[in-house]
Amino acid sequence: MTAEIAVLRGCHLDVVIEVTPGYYTVYEHSEEGYDEEIEPLIEQRGLDRCYIEQVGHEDGSHQYSGDLILRATPQGWEKSVTFDLIDIPNEHYRFLNCGRLTTRVVVSNRPLELIEPQMEVSMTSPI
Repeated sequence: MTAEIAVLRGCHLDVVIEVTPGYYTVYEHSEEGYDEEIEPLIEQRGLDRCYIEQVGHEDGSHQYSGDLILRATPQGWEKSVTFDLIDIPNEHYRFLNCGRLTTRVVVSNRPLELIEPQMEVSMTSPI
């Protein structure tokens, strides 16, 4: 939803995710960074009973804790990332993928690969 809002509004939005505890907050993008002065667009929310076990990045690296800034631009997600989620009550995994230059968030019961877009397409001109 955040990437779709960024495309429709023609702005940059940042989803700041606390990887281990599984919380996120959405901010309008600011070059100055984050401090208490910036009002979040969406206050901190939990990830619906799930915790992020690991985040996969485009360069092949993995992140297991700390903050992750997932940037939504007018062209879609700025980078591709995958999330391995653990659903604690049901003890099963879910996998999410946010694809670069798209607004899609794919959810699967199986691990997902990072797939690079074949070409860049303007979101405002016809294909």
